[in-house]
Amino acid sequence: MFGVMDTTDEYRGIATVLREVLKNCGVNYVALAGKLGISSRTVKRIIHGDDYSVAKLAEVCGAIGIKFFDLMQLAQEEEEESFELSREQEEFLAASPKHFLFFNLLRKKSLDEIRREYGLSVRDARSYAKDLEGIGLLERYPGDQVKLTVKGSSHQFIEDGPLDKAIGRRDMMRFAEKLYDRRPGSTTFSTSSGSGISKKTMDELIKDMEELSTRYRLISQRERSLLPESELLEVRWAMAVVHPFQSWINELKL
Repeated sequence: MFGVMDTTDEYRGIATVLREVLKNCGVNYVALAGKLGISSRTVKRIIHGDDYSVAKLAEVCGAIGIKFFDLMQLAQEEEEESFELSREQEEFLAASPKHFLFFNLLRKKSLDEIRREYGLSVRDARSYAKDLEGIGLLERYPGDQVKLTVKGSSHQFIEDGPLDKAIGRRDMMRFAEKLYDRRPGSTTFSTSSGSGISKKTMDELIKDMEELSTRYRLISQRERSLLPESELLEVRWAMAVVHPFQSWINELKL
């Protein structure tokens, strides 16, 4: 049976993700209260993490058609969403992009799967793993088993660090090129606007973009948890606003 959460932080973390799911599903407190046969005030207490009853959280999940344990998984991924490496680790990977590729592959595949897919010899695969162990990114075990020492679904580069300069900026240039490669049937979308706006409007724009980014990030995390890899599309999206900004056209000398 469901009982009470071990920690307040754990409960509230799950409640936070549940609020995002409700928002994405377009379910308001009044409608949810009607489905559960309780007051809107009680629903609000549950959703905002003030009740500490796992059973009630599970009832809310049932009312909107999701599994409670899926919600727990999303909450865990939210907590462990991103990780950073040390500058020394970044310097090593930036100097050897093949090791960076191998590290990223290990976040999704076993050592044997990588070896077969890329046609590596056992010796070469072990050599890559040994090098990554040497900089503290993984631990090796008998039977060619490895365990990464990082936790999280997203790797956050050090700002203006070795990987940002060697990998991130080149990837962003390719990303920008793809945005303007409008082929028939492409699902690529991009738009750009520039104008003068007030500080208040600027703040609202950033807030809207942050909320939209959060919404689709959570949807992405849920789909990664529920759908097979064959049904997932590998995509990248970016939302940005830059101030101050001036087109390079305006910097030309006539």
